[in-house]
Amino acid sequence: MKKLVLLFLILNFYSLQAQDASWRDKAEPQLWERTADGRMAPFFIILAEQANLDGAYALRDKPAKGAFVFQALRARAEATQENLAALLKERGVEYRPYYLVNAIRVVGGRQILEAVARKPEVRKLIYDAPVQYPAPVDSRPDEGLEWRAAEWGVAKINADDVWALGYSGQGIIVGGQDTGYDWDHPALIGQYRGWNGSSASHDYN
Repeated sequence: MKKLVLLFLILNFYSLQAQDASWRDKAEPQLWERTADGRMAPFFIILAEQANLDGAYALRDKPAKGAFVFQALRARAEATQENLAALLKERGVEYRPYYLVNAIRVVGGRQILEAVARKPEVRKLIYDAPVQYPAPVDSRPDEGLEWRAAEWGVAKINADDVWALGYSGQGIIVGGQDTGYDWDHPALIGQYRGWNGSSASHDYN
């Protein structure tokens, strides 16, 4: 009987160790380093449940496909993020929900990192590392040099022929997807569709 009890305790011990390693493995090593000594770090909580978009393949109409995808993504995010959002609010943690990928961006310390990692609905925790870009370099040619021909890739797609017809990209809208853009950067603001010269509107821009 004593041997059975001892065996049970040993098995239980290793089972708990495996569970402990499992939730710790959800977070990138950088996150454990960045939240040491009481420090805070920004990170993404990636949820295990992601929207099933297979139903969009059965739709022939493009607007209908878009509506289906949008609604499916939003519905899945709202349904699965509720408990995590409640936990974060209760602890006064800054966060932002996303639905294109079912995820939540958080700024928190070690305690919130551990609390979130232990949640079964969480798949992975990714450090939102800041990116430093070098300052722009003035690459204008020296005085006296002339532009002679389009580079080979430009000529290959006959872009120079299109330019000769007077088309240089005017009226084209360029879109992007990211967690944010510095829209009022001097290199962007003059081309930003939401800027009218005195005020900005970010609705659909």
